[in-house]
Amino acid sequence: MKKSLLIIDGSSLMYRAFFALPPLTNKNGLNTGAVYGFSTMLVKLLQTNSFDYLCVAFDKGRITFRNSIFEDYKGTRKTTPPELSEQFPVIRQLLSCLGITTLEIENYEADDIIGTLAVAAEQKNIETTILTGDRDALQLITANTKVLMTKKGISEMKCYDLLTFQEEYQQLPPSALIEIKALMGDTSDNIPGIAGIGEKTALKLIAEFKNIETLLNNIDKVAGVKLKEKLREQAHLAIVSKTLATINTEVPLEYDFSEFVLNPNIEELDKLLEFLAFRNIKEKFLTALKIVPQEQPPEKIIEANCTLCQVDNSELTEKLADLDPDTVVVFEYLYQGEFPRYSFQQLNVYFNNIEYQVTQDLVAATNNLISYPGIKVCLDLKSFVQACLNNKIEVATKNFYDLAIMAYLVDATGANYNIETLLKEYLPESTDCKLVNLYKTYLVLQEKIVSNQLEKLLVEMELPLTFVLAEMEYNGINIDQEKLENMTKELAVELKILEHRIIGLAGEEFNLNSPKQLGKILFDKLQLPVIKKTKTGYSTDVEVLEKLVNFHDIVPNILEYRTLSKLFSTYLEGLANIINPETHKIHTHFQQTVTSTGRLSSTQPNLQNIPVRTPLGKKIREFFVPSPGYDYILSLDYSQIELRILAHMSKDEILIDAFKHNQDIHTRTAAEVFNLPLNEVPAHMRSRAKAVNFGIVYGISDYGLSQDLNISRKEAADYIEKYFNRYQGVKDFIERTILEAKMAGYVQTLYNRQRFLPDINSSNFNRRSFAERTAMNTPIQGTAADIIKIAMIKVAEILKVHNFKSRLLLQVHDELLLEVVESELLEVTQLVKDAMQNAASLVVPLTVDSAYGANWSASK
Repeated sequence: MKKSLLIIDGSSLMYRAFFALPPLTNKNGLNTGAVYGFSTMLVKLLQTNSFDYLCVAFDKGRITFRNSIFEDYKGTRKTTPPELSEQFPVIRQLLSCLGITTLEIENYEADDIIGTLAVAAEQKNIETTILTGDRDALQLITANTKVLMTKKGISEMKCYDLLTFQEEYQQLPPSALIEIKALMGDTSDNIPGIAGIGEKTALKLIAEFKNIETLLNNIDKVAGVKLKEKLREQAHLAIVSKTLATINTEVPLEYDFSEFVLNPNIEELDKLLEFLAFRNIKEKFLTALKIVPQEQPPEKIIEANCTLCQVDNSELTEKLADLDPDTVVVFEYLYQGEFPRYSFQQLNVYFNNIEYQVTQDLVAATNNLISYPGIKVCLDLKSFVQACLNNKIEVATKNFYDLAIMAYLVDATGANYNIETLLKEYLPESTDCKLVNLYKTYLVLQEKIVSNQLEKLLVEMELPLTFVLAEMEYNGINIDQEKLENMTKELAVELKILEHRIIGLAGEEFNLNSPKQLGKILFDKLQLPVIKKTKTGYSTDVEVLEKLVNFHDIVPNILEYRTLSKLFSTYLEGLANIINPETHKIHTHFQQTVTSTGRLSSTQPNLQNIPVRTPLGKKIREFFVPSPGYDYILSLDYSQIELRILAHMSKDEILIDAFKHNQDIHTRTAAEVFNLPLNEVPAHMRSRAKAVNFGIVYGISDYGLSQDLNISRKEAADYIEKYFNRYQGVKDFIERTILEAKMAGYVQTLYNRQRFLPDINSSNFNRRSFAERTAMNTPIQGTAADIIKIAMIKVAEILKVHNFKSRLLLQVHDELLLEVVESELLEVTQLVKDAMQNAASLVVPLTVDSAYGANWSASK
């Protein structure tokens, strides 16, 4: 059986990872984005492939033998950003920990090392795979060598073998890529080529003449006077360009393939990943490397300072009854069944250095645990509450603590808050048993909660909210499955009609989901103006297509196809797949510890991504209907809550006056910015003022506003300047907030929720600008999130106190959804609206719009 070799173009992938991902840093301020991206690509490759040999090639420096041939080779490239340069040694350290050989040599590029290894492997009949983001490597393809090319940042890869290459390059051999590049040049490497010859012409010429030498010896046979002149005048540049484009496969390397066998050092790898704060990658590496972590010896699991006792419910009850109420009790349940219908399987309780295990009479034991008046700590409070609901156990919110929520409030930037992550963060040296560690972690986190003044946020908002969310998830929301099935069939037909229409407009069959094939149709065949190009060809992203809408009928049809296709897979097929077979409902997961601003998010499904104003989005909302025994879906939505919070925080007199007089805020802004009477503001001016209003909240730039409004950047900058001239309070608030963030290193909401900004004083302009925009919008967004959480707690309490049957269903952005019975509709609507409007006391009133109907869409 043939051996296999993977060669990674380290330099190419590092750059690709750096520019593909948002800025990342560890707690020491070290930039880690490129390392993270590189790691995820490597893990993905190792998980899906098995290689006998593996190595990584790097560029040694900017100057190579090619610069002696053409002095300006790669002369147009920008200097490597220092934020990337500092990651080079870290990536090498990572590879060393993984036992992966790295190769680099003076005067040669990584491409040359790769080419030399690929040819040597060919001679030894070793199958070679090259992973790179550089299309130059395609010239190395043979029957034994293929290229994995990164696409769309780092998330996708395309495999090129002989067949794939020839399909894309008109049946030419891979070596023809050198000839093509010699003619068309390469702006990224500053290879001159022949001016005025693009890929299309180069392909045609090489298809006819096979190589540069034959072409230049037969210029008279070339069609076109101007093209002949170019070839004659710039023949020397084509020859030079061919040399520059040719990968050197005879680099003087010292190596042996047997050295390329993986030999990871797991202990060192663990230390490095912990330093980098890559919490999720370690296990993925171990799995990919097929390494099974050694289990701890049983005697180390329970240490002498923690006695383990198996007791029944009556014994546990006695122990709890004798406890001093100041004693902290840590508990953990093992569950059986799946979300949202958990049942109890085993209860573990720890206090006073003793761990008690209960496996019988668990409902009674749970009731006794709940009755204990002191502090009760666990790691997954929401699941506990849902299991209680499933067993008809009523649980009060008082004195229950969730370590994950505590850790989230202390640092909202964590990837997750499971026990392994918390122990590495707060008890890295501990070898105690699990519940002892949970207890110790609680003590550390509680100290941080107190020192950061987060107790009120924890006890009065986040922990009570967990109980509300648990019940909402447990109850779920009813789905009209017949309507869902009918619309799925209708949209499938509509997509097929759209597909036929697009292919008819194109004049030929092609894959609508292939950006490359679509690009050829739009820009080669239909000759639409090229808006943007990427390394792999024409860009056909949404931004490009929207600019081409008026050029050809095919474009709006493609945009519609893409929108419908995404909604079809996500919200039609997607919804059908997650309907609970037992309850016939959807039980979305509300994520309380995910966003950095404090907003809730939801998964399975993500309800926040359903389009709000499109006809299709409204149709999707029609699937969400009241449960049997309920009559209406009631929707209550905060009106412009973020702008009202901005008015409160900035104390801007104009904003405050507009809200106090119940004026249309966007019309008032247009009147102020464009110096118009309030009653003479045209619709398009109000629309522009709306974009400015919300843009200010999110720290929009003049470029961003120009793109949103399709106006010049100068005009957009003028709008922003005029806005700040009139709304001086807003301007002062933004400047003050950024200054305070630079001094403190974090920003906070009205309720003291904190978000740390490690890049706020960065020397890198892009990182610093991003942090400044975050500093501007987090206090506003975060306060809005806090207010609706307070409202949810108040609403849940009101429904309970009045013994209403009506109940909370969903929270989406600034909207609460309830299912109600007709007899309670008017009273519930008024009480919930009052609770929401009085959830916070601002200098301007909070207002809530309400509506109800037979489904979610009808309630909007």
